[in-house]
Amino acid sequence: MKTSSIRLAAVVLLVGCAAPGTEMEEGRAEASSVLEEAVARTVERALERTAAAEEATQDAHREAKETVTTLITGNEDFLSQAEDLLTEAGALRLLMDDVEQGLGASPMKESLIGLEQDAGDLQVKADDLVMRARGLESRAQQHNLSASESRAEALSKGSVPTMHTQQMDWWTDNYDVTAEQVVEISTSHGLMVLEFFPDVAPGHVKNMADLALKGFYDGTRFHRVAPGFVIQGGDPNTKDADPRNDGMGGPGYKIKAEFSAKPHLRGTLSMARSGHPDSAGSQFFVCHGAAPFLDQKYTVFGHLLSGYDALDAIVGLASSKDGPPTEPVVVLAMTLRDRSPEDVKESQ
Repeated sequence: MKTSSIRLAAVVLLVGCAAPGTEMEEGRAEASSVLEEAVARTVERALERTAAAEEATQDAHREAKETVTTLITGNEDFLSQAEDLLTEAGALRLLMDDVEQGLGASPMKESLIGLEQDAGDLQVKADDLVMRARGLESRAQQHNLSASESRAEALSKGSVPTMHTQQMDWWTDNYDVTAEQVVEISTSHGLMVLEFFPDVAPGHVKNMADLALKGFYDGTRFHRVAPGFVIQGGDPNTKDADPRNDGMGGPGYKIKAEFSAKPHLRGTLSMARSGHPDSAGSQFFVCHGAAPFLDQKYTVFGHLLSGYDALDAIVGLASSKDGPPTEPVVVLAMTLRDRSPEDVKESQ
């Protein structure tokens, strides 16, 4: 475009400067020279710009090539890393298969994690079995003693009841618990002897007696210790190795409330429950201190005769103001027997 303009200007110049003779020839020669110089400069500039463009294109091409090379190299590194990861994953899968085959059908992760827990559960169950064995031994000794006394009395009267008949009387509903009977709670931290109040709360007395005679409480633990307030037990969930469900178990049924004017004093035996008044089952508590705010809201059905040292020893294991003890407090055995002259209230 610029070359054509220059040529047109030269033509105009030649026409405008046209003169006769020698002057005309000189003008033409000069115009031709100017035109040639202008064309030469234009061509030179075009060549320079072309060379610069070519160089820029080469630079861009080189840079693009380097970028592509870098991307390819990075992609190869990524692929290499991915292959390494896949190789490791395959090796781990083989290892997991080998371990699973060694451990059985359960997944490796669950098996490895569960081994220690299973061992702990087995230890707890073993401890519970030992405790229950001691409780059964205590119960057997108590029954043997009662049987011997009954037999001696029967011999003096000329009739001998069999042990089978005597046990059947205990293990059926055809009996009534009276104020002349007491309950012994043998724990891993001492013995407590409690009297019943069948005239005040007959349903609760009968319920605890029935569960005790069936061995329901044997092996359970006192899961709640609150100094100055209560110790609480009777939950069958405490027999397992999971403390998270402690305080939520029961016998599978509920009994009706039997609120009375009996106060909650130190040594009072009372029944635990949830929000509803008729929600008691098997959990009970013994007051460590007076709790008048519980009066006529919880069913009082007995009182501690002896074993305040055991009560205080259990409270001494408190881990907080109200929570589980620092070590297990196990009910070795809970047994019923007739009240003896030695069963008097200790000084508190």
